[in-house]
Amino acid sequence: MKVKYCGITQLRDAEYALDLGVDALGFIFYPKSPRFIDISLATRIASSLPPFVTRVAVTVNSSDKEIEQIRTAGCFDRLQLHGDETVERCHELAPASLIKAVGIPLAVDVDLAAYPVQGVLLDKASTKRGGTGETIDWEVAAEIRQSSRHPIILSGGLTPENVQKAVEIVQPYGIDVCSGIESRPGIKDHQKMKEFIQQCRA
Repeated sequence: MKVKYCGITQLRDAEYALDLGVDALGFIFYPKSPRFIDISLATRIASSLPPFVTRVAVTVNSSDKEIEQIRTAGCFDRLQLHGDETVERCHELAPASLIKAVGIPLAVDVDLAAYPVQGVLLDKASTKRGGTGETIDWEVAAEIRQSSRHPIILSGGLTPENVQKAVEIVQPYGIDVCSGIESRPGIKDHQKMKEFIQQCRA
């Protein structure tokens, strides 16, 4: 199972995550998020990291100009679309490697197979973006995972205390955590980071 630590704003947190064996790191390019990072700082951090780690640019209803800035940076491997992007918008952004975030319970009524993406991230349906800390219904997530043609990434309110149970129920391809490993928004708690990955791998 793959693990992504999202909301990275500091190089020291990114490097520690990699020391723990995390597979991917997320950088949130949404100005209204408390975990927002500007493109120049994110590029410096991402370009300082060793190979074989996936760098994910998290966007929310970004314009073509904003997407082009991310692409021009040349150091981000995936686009995670965390807004109201339509199937048509995803086609416009292809052939970029895309992850589409879809909120529960809304995901139940969405044709996920229509999205031209490499993975679907299940999160809590909310007007908030970039890490809400709210847990989703894992039983519903498990049903979606069983019927989905796309790999399912589980997110939403995951912590070192509940992630093992969530994994047992949903059995996702990957896990995405943000607020559950923080000391405050955008700043990671290294003890929580360590405990979380240990529970994921248990």
